[in-house]
Amino acid sequence: KQWYQRRVAITAGGGNFLQSLQNFNKDTINDEVVELLQPYFEMPDYTLEVAKKVCGNVAGLCSWTKAMSAYYSINKEVLPLKANLAVQERRLEDANESKMLAQAQ
Repeated sequence: KQWYQRRVAITAGGGNFLQSLQNFNKDTINDEVVELLQPYFEMPDYTLEVAKKVCGNVAGLCSWTKAMSAYYSINKEVLPLKANLAVQERRLEDANESKMLAQAQ
């Protein structure tokens, strides 16, 4: 019964499960999602090698979940840097514009 429920969930939306993974908005991952995944990551049999023995598709999903968690951890540190970069670039544009106006006078 559990497999049937999971199969229905996976094939919901016209069987576009793979496409939904490919188009997944990684920026929606948050601390809560990673925290909910953590117990699975800590399981000794939640590895790529074990998953490959079970099914290639399962191995791909195992790898994908770990990659999304890693992406979140890295992105969490990068986002503030990107925001600061945008602010600094705007300041540079303003300074260059002021410089050009001063030179034109």
